[in-house]
Amino acid sequence: SMINDRLFPQPPTGLPQAKALPAVTYQRISGVRTYMYGGRAGQITSRFQFNVFGRTELESRTTTDALIAAFDGANFYNQLYGPVDRSDPESRAIFPSIDAVIAHHEAPPT
Repeated sequence: SMINDRLFPQPPTGLPQAKALPAVTYQRISGVRTYMYGGRAGQITSRFQFNVFGRTELESRTTTDALIAAFDGANFYNQLYGPVDRSDPESRAIFPSIDAVIAHHEAPPT
């Protein structure tokens, strides 16, 4: 895999400087719970944002393509939006961003 173990929760300030590249950060943006007549149905549809960082724009785009390919082979429901080019105001680097909508189950409330 191109990123190996370089998949990190999104820190408030983006990717920490000391991280090896390429790398991907993620954060859960939203979640919608499904309810039925008796309460929670146990399914959540969550939207995650993945930001891809590389040493060069080409490395970022190649890593983005690999991330999309990983979702292509997933055995769960998902929808992908993007990639959309975003920029870091400090470094002025361009990095791709993908939103993924993923349906998953939660444990019943206790």
